[in-house]
Amino acid sequence: VAIVAIVDRQIAWERYFVVRTAGRPAPVDAQTRFEAASMTKPLAAHVALKLVEEGQLDLDRPLRAYLDKPYLTGEPQHLKITARMVLNHTTGFPNWRPGGWLKGGPVPVASEPGTKFSYSGEAFTYLQHVLEKITGEPFERSVERRLFTPLGMAHSSLTWTDAVAKSAAAGHN
Repeated sequence: VAIVAIVDRQIAWERYFVVRTAGRPAPVDAQTRFEAASMTKPLAAHVALKLVEEGQLDLDRPLRAYLDKPYLTGEPQHLKITARMVLNHTTGFPNWRPGGWLKGGPVPVASEPGTKFSYSGEAFTYLQHVLEKITGEPFERSVERRLFTPLGMAHSSLTWTDAVAKSAAAGHN
């Protein structure tokens, strides 16, 4: 674990505990990279809101309007989904499609878009497709350009690389 205390927007202290991977001697330190998983949702929200500031994305325009073809086939309810609904988890999508997003199966819309809270990683995948279409670049590049680089986050990445692997912590108990 790595713990950093911030006081008045400054790092007050840092503490690092134990090892990166169980059974291996490499300790956790300031260069250790931790998987953040659902923490990519705030990153997507940041990129989306930057595009809103730039006039390239309208929070209340259906996301379908930004794509060449529908995100889903056979699910007309998804045509109503907006960026605002994704950001406040009211798309009606489940967290993930049955069998997982890599399988590419159907995604049911369980409730009328915009009416009910339902945490959804799937909805953020939809938004990421739209962000890529608008920017013309991979989502990872948009996050790097619009967030990581301006904030000096040189050790952050959305993709697994050899550099990440060398300094990554593995979950253990």
